[in-house]
Amino acid sequence: MPYTSQSNFPSTSIVKLIYGEKHVFALAGTRSLMMQVLHGLFYEGMKGSRLLDNPQERLERTALIMETIYWGSKQEAIEVTRFVRQLHMKVRGVVKNHPGSIPDGTEYNANNPHAQRWVMATMMESAVSMYDLLVRPLTRAQCDQYVREMQVVARLFGAQDEHLFHTYAEVELFVAQMYATFGRTDIPPVMRLELTEAARKLHLGQLLKPDNFVGKLFQQQWEVLIKGALPPEVRDAFKISLSASEAVCFWKQAQSLKCAIAETRRWGPLAMLSPLTWCNLPALAWIDFASHGPIFYGRRKK
Repeated sequence: MPYTSQSNFPSTSIVKLIYGEKHVFALAGTRSLMMQVLHGLFYEGMKGSRLLDNPQERLERTALIMETIYWGSKQEAIEVTRFVRQLHMKVRGVVKNHPGSIPDGTEYNANNPHAQRWVMATMMESAVSMYDLLVRPLTRAQCDQYVREMQVVARLFGAQDEHLFHTYAEVELFVAQMYATFGRTDIPPVMRLELTEAARKLHLGQLLKPDNFVGKLFQQQWEVLIKGALPPEVRDAFKISLSASEAVCFWKQAQSLKCAIAETRRWGPLAMLSPLTWCNLPALAWIDFASHGPIFYGRRKK
């Protein structure tokens, strides 16, 4: 959808620069969701809303919603986030028989400001990290501009000014502080991270194993790419090991994707005429299918 005066973000925005790369969009989405479920009360909310039946489906729906916000009109963004906020109003309850350290009777609420802040931080940190990996490193000024632009998104989902991030350094600091709370029981559940064994197994099984036929053919490559893209703290929490050979494989896959994306950006519609595109085409193709790319990247135009 071309930019109009009714869009939230102009074509020159960092939001569109980052999310205009569908492979960045796909990897950042999976990466951020695996970070988000480390928040124990976020996970309880997912249980209460039946989103755990298919985390991959949730990821696809979220991508469609975010795509509407980034590329749709202001009115479309308001309508889709109003719908999401209405759904979130129903995602509330109390913890019962928690297998970890969250006390029974602890309230969870999808609109909790601290949990929402964690979700926004994981989205932004993952987007910047994956763009740096697959395209090129963003400058600090670009990162800060991106954070300011994402304030629009946070407000659409109901965030108050006191819970907004203003610089990328604030995002990095908040994420680091949250990692430091992992496993601590002297901090209120809403302000710390905790991953139960059930949550770990479910998300490893769902998010690292594509459920479409072509994706399954490239399952090993997809697993290595996701595992390598995760922050070390998240790998440790999920008990994911990354061997030396897998690390090398991850780097080669990332470089192959980076080269193919660069050729696509350079040549546009004529990219298929470039030998480098053909050499790296398999990398673009398998990630499309493994991440359900063709399903939820239809309306966006750079």
